[in-house]
Amino acid sequence: MGEVQALRAMIVKAQELGLKGVGAALTDHASKDAKEEKIGRVWDPLIVNIGKPFDNGIDYWGICMYMISEMLRTGKPAGTVVGAEYPAGEPRNPTGGLVIEKDNLRFYVAFAGGTEEQNVQVAQAGIDAFCEYRDEVKEAHHRLNESLSVLGNLLGFVGFGIPND
Repeated sequence: MGEVQALRAMIVKAQELGLKGVGAALTDHASKDAKEEKIGRVWDPLIVNIGKPFDNGIDYWGICMYMISEMLRTGKPAGTVVGAEYPAGEPRNPTGGLVIEKDNLRFYVAFAGGTEEQNVQVAQAGIDAFCEYRDEVKEAHHRLNESLSVLGNLLGFVGFGIPND
């Protein structure tokens, strides 16, 4: 549904920035009920190692999965939730995870391996690729429906007993 395209774009962006780390992408249905019905749901994120998942004692894989988990719980970009959960002076969660709703899907991407700003840049490349892919799929579906409509009209016209509109 776009995860592969997102991860490819994230790999390219991470390499452009000279980063090694871990990227992840996950799609979920964006219905309002979905957020409340997390128990019993199964998610299958796509994960890619760019370089080493563990480097200099840093667990990039764990950080990336933590960001995905936070976004699934809150529905907001990783590291942006403030308030009672994260009192002043407490460590803030890492940034580098983004979430977007498109075509009744909620799409999550995260990258860990650079600075917080670089992580967001890599994640944004994934979001952009996902949106482009979804737009292409929608356009292809629209063209297919138009072609099938024309074909149906032609078959009805030449006497195959299919009524034309």
